[in-house]
Amino acid sequence: MKKFILFISNILIILLEILKCNIENKYVARNKPVIDIHYESLCPDCSKFILKSLKKFLNNSDLKLMANIKFYPYGNAKEIKKNNSYRIFCQHGPNECYGNMIHGCGLEKLNYIEGLKYLVCIEENILRNNKDFTKTLDNCVDDINLKNDIFNCANGKEGNYIHHFMGLFRPQEARYVPYVTLNGEHNKEIENYILNDIEKFLCLYNQENMELEGCKKYRKY
Repeated sequence: MKKFILFISNILIILLEILKCNIENKYVARNKPVIDIHYESLCPDCSKFILKSLKKFLNNSDLKLMANIKFYPYGNAKEIKKNNSYRIFCQHGPNECYGNMIHGCGLEKLNYIEGLKYLVCIEENILRNNKDFTKTLDNCVDDINLKNDIFNCANGKEGNYIHHFMGLFRPQEARYVPYVTLNGEHNKEIENYILNDIEKFLCLYNQENMELEGCKKYRKY
């Protein structure tokens, strides 16, 4: 009897490993587009995109399969290097720089999906908190250790470096925010489509996405 139980246990372990591999391959094998969003923490149009287009997309059960979305909170900032750090000047003032670091540090500390949800939460609360990013962080992160980690990051050298690092990805031709690229290329029509409805854009992007359960509402029968 013990041998039989051991045999069944080994079979279950093998089946779980196969399932795990299949799930991982499902994510790797897909031809997922890369969407880069260059934005600022106090930009009204950036907030509009996050609160409408992105928030809607977060309800899609297949969002991890459809695209790799990367956010770069830097926008039209300028900087100068000073000793071993960077003095950064943001379009909407010092508070926006702090907000960029609250965004950037959160994205660094959280996983992909939780990072996107974090951005939505920050944007949902920042105006009602009179643009107080520390208070807004408190609203959006329950785990005290994670909250302190993000806060310390945004108020220290790590946040300063992350802010600078985000700026390294800003396309030289970008003159406004939000500025969107698809697979490294900028197209104004595609940018507007993504900003208005990123879910619909990605569902219609290729046949692979259209076959997903999360895109069935866009199928034409």
